Amino acid sequence: MNAAHFHLLVNHLPLAGLLFGLLLLVGATLFNSKPVTNTAYLILILAAVLVFPAYFSGEGAEHTLMDKVEGIEKSLIHEHEEAALISFILTLIVGALAGVTLFINSGKKKENKFLVYLLMIVGLFALASIAQVAKLGGEIRHTEIR
Repeated sequence: MNAAHFHLLVNHLPLAGLLFGLLLLVGATLFNSKPVTNTAYLILILAAVLVFPAYFSGEGAEHTLMDKVEGIEKSLIHEHEEAALISFILTLIVGALAGVTLFINSGKKKENKFLVYLLMIVGLFALASIAQVAKLGGEIRHTEIR
């Protein structure tokens, strides 16, 4: 397995984590389920942890592609990298906010809804951002989607 293969394996995990964590959080909030809400927080925290290998494996993937594949446009990789940094930061914010919300709401019967809704909003921005990063990453090798 080379660096590009590893990057392709791990870069989908934060996207899936954000998507499933947010969907679970919305459902748990609608049905007022504290155990499911806590599970959603943990999935969002996990997504923030998994963004590290996804982000930091990108450099090795870039070098592998530039060394082994002809016709790769450096400008596309640069655009992907720039967008990835924003998504990296947003996903870390979501994970931190999920951790804080879990901590604050864990001992209470009534949740702090402001934090839950703030987490949903920031999570949607992070999800939109990371989806854009995935699209830009796909465009590096798949000319048919440009």
